[in-house]
Amino acid sequence: MSRSVKAAVIGAGVAGLCAARELRREGHRVVIFEKADRIGGMWIYDPRVESDPLGIDPNRETVHSSLYRSLRTNLPRQLMSFLDYPFAKRENGDQRAFPYHEEVLWFLNKFADDFGLVELVRFNSEVVRVERVEEKEDEWSVEWRTSGSESVSQEVFEAVIVCTGHQSEPELTSVVGTRMVLLFCSARLHPISNLTTVVIIGYGPSGYEISRDIATEAKQIKHVCEDGKVVFQDGSFVYADTILYCTGYKYHCPFLETNGIVTVEENRVGPLFKHVFPPRLAPWLSFIGIPYQQDTAFPVMDLQSKWVAQVLSGKVLLPSEEEMTVSTEELYRQMEEKGLRKRYTHAIYPNGIEYFNWILGQIGLPPEDWRGKLFLEIIENAIAMNYGYRDEWDEAYWESVIKETLRVPKCFTHIRNQEEMLWFLNKFADDFGLVELVRFNSEVVRVEQIEERDKEWSVEWRTRGCDSVSREVFESVVVCTGHQSVPQLPAVAGGKVVFQDGSFVYADTILYSTGHKYHYPFLETNGIVTVEHVFPPRLAPRLSSIGIPDKDVSFLLRDLQSKWVAQVLSGKHKCYLIGLPPQEWRGNMFVEIVKKRVVSMNDGYRDEWGEAYWDSFIKESLQALEKEDDAKYQ
Repeated sequence: MSRSVKAAVIGAGVAGLCAARELRREGHRVVIFEKADRIGGMWIYDPRVESDPLGIDPNRETVHSSLYRSLRTNLPRQLMSFLDYPFAKRENGDQRAFPYHEEVLWFLNKFADDFGLVELVRFNSEVVRVERVEEKEDEWSVEWRTSGSESVSQEVFEAVIVCTGHQSEPELTSVVGTRMVLLFCSARLHPISNLTTVVIIGYGPSGYEISRDIATEAKQIKHVCEDGKVVFQDGSFVYADTILYCTGYKYHCPFLETNGIVTVEENRVGPLFKHVFPPRLAPWLSFIGIPYQQDTAFPVMDLQSKWVAQVLSGKVLLPSEEEMTVSTEELYRQMEEKGLRKRYTHAIYPNGIEYFNWILGQIGLPPEDWRGKLFLEIIENAIAMNYGYRDEWDEAYWESVIKETLRVPKCFTHIRNQEEMLWFLNKFADDFGLVELVRFNSEVVRVEQIEERDKEWSVEWRTRGCDSVSREVFESVVVCTGHQSVPQLPAVAGGKVVFQDGSFVYADTILYSTGHKYHYPFLETNGIVTVEHVFPPRLAPRLSSIGIPDKDVSFLLRDLQSKWVAQVLSGKHKCYLIGLPPQEWRGNMFVEIVKKRVVSMNDGYRDEWGEAYWDSFIKESLQALEKEDDAKYQ
């Protein structure tokens, strides 16, 4: 038989609304305490500026919201929907997949109205103390102060669910010099003039987005990632008119008294079993919305709420206190082994989907792997930022977690310049003794099969500076000349360029960026056409080509093609199987980069689009994934 408890929910943001809905569904009696005059939590935009922008003065006029005016979501609607309540597009609203913050607040208000949650909220009620009634594990005293009143009210509840989030108490660094104007993101950004030099400290999403937003207004922008002192590695420095702290927030529960059972140490709230239940106080005290850096923020809070509500009603059983403690300590031990600091305890990326599916299993629901696939498409928000320059990298989340799981390079600058690529190729050649195999300054002028000898090929070449031609017979020829030498040129008569709308321009200079075409003037095969990118069937395996496909995972594919050709020639294999397991993570990463390029590249204007890679390759290669996602959203 299920039980019904009297539950206090602290906070009417996303977590609080989710908790209240699920508690009510399970038949619990719910009261929501909210210190603001409306619901929405951090999604309430308030244009007011705090009297102390850094939030240090305890007597300052407090502005609760941490939103800035231009904020848009960095997750699509599909990943911000609740399990049974989609983040739909409203008529006359922002129709984009990554909408402005006003759309999120509208969504939360509609959610609260549809489920009758507003009537549960005690607005303008700031909770000042929560503590367990002495010697009674299922009784909690909650004290609160109503806005404009000095008196404190008190009420006893059987369960308390803390849903205050972690977007109110700023994480500040120290900067030498008191004459600088210091602003935090919560200062709503004072007007920036073109005479203002702005220094942004911090390199999370907010720092990146704000630097982009004010780039057209400020005289100069400097982005500082870690050092408090605004002095750069080359010794140069800048006098800033404005410093924007985008260094994030810290967990802050000043009202919670547990006699040291639950603490906040180096931004770790703990111990918490699965970021929700403190083992010694479960299930009567719980936390919703603690994890961050996650790929399914709203749905995770929805799931956590279902879990808490069903545990309180007795439908779902928690492990024993000892088992929960052991599990939590094991998490801490693994973090320590990986070199992760305590502050990253609740950063559940890249294991967010695993965590999501684990809670689904606790409440008897099947996993939803499609969320992980969709998140792979928008991960470029994390990896496509400008690269941070820091004196020290001891706190690097990417190095410790992503590198370990995906084996990516230590430096995560995945788009390299030509000097780096040439250095890499030279080092590769040196390491494997390939330079000694090369006949330099030797241009191949003719390759043909010796008549009636399918295993012999004549190769002719001319040495630079010499007119004579040399010749040698080989048993196999592997063509690796690429396709970046002969340009693909359209005809532009007289320099007049006419556009689709009929307008035209006479150009002094035309730069062709129309690519190149395959060109093998030396190859004589009597008209035999090559297929399948590597082996021409009638001439295989004695003639092959490496590097024919384009728009691919190029270096890796050429490496694999080379392994295939070499092992076919040696007789080890007669088909594509070369004894290596599939590496699906490479495809996932390529999807991320492709999606980024599709979104970020300007649309090309061409009279004919017959060779359009984006229209053919992208639509075909991602068609299955998009169909699967569309089916899930409907």
